[in-house]
Amino acid sequence: MLQLNKTILCLTALLLSGLFFSSAQESGENIAVLLEGPHPFEGIPGIGDNVIPGFRGRYSLEGSPVDVYYTSDDVIVFSEWNIVKKKGFTFYEVSENELFFVNNDKWALFIVYDRNITLIYDFAVEICSKMLFFAKTEEFFKVSSFPAIININR
Repeated sequence: MLQLNKTILCLTALLLSGLFFSSAQESGENIAVLLEGPHPFEGIPGIGDNVIPGFRGRYSLEGSPVDVYYTSDDVIVFSEWNIVKKKGFTFYEVSENELFFVNNDKWALFIVYDRNITLIYDFAVEICSKMLFFAKTEEFFKVSSFPAIININR
């Protein structure tokens, strides 16, 4: 019975998020919706052989997937990564479809995306803003989470 209740709750949440997502798209809002995660991972794609552990979440943005990798391990910033400053944030372009953000050496995000996404920097600013807001306690880092909806303001 308990399993059935959990299933009904999950299906209701999915239906409601789908309704919200559809109505938001129709009204012209730019949003990214968390499709899955956080899931534990080892090894961030795009930066060579590594075993950096953390959590991965997958968003839908402009109809394409965006993977966000969170880690509290130290990550070396390579000199060949281009620095891009947007709305008070400093990002590093790891490749043509991967961004990196580090928060005062406490934690970091890698954002891997489809090159055709036009709102990627707006998404990056918004998710970093939300993570900074919610990551004020050590508990957040022990049970990492990703915001369910990222509202992207142009």
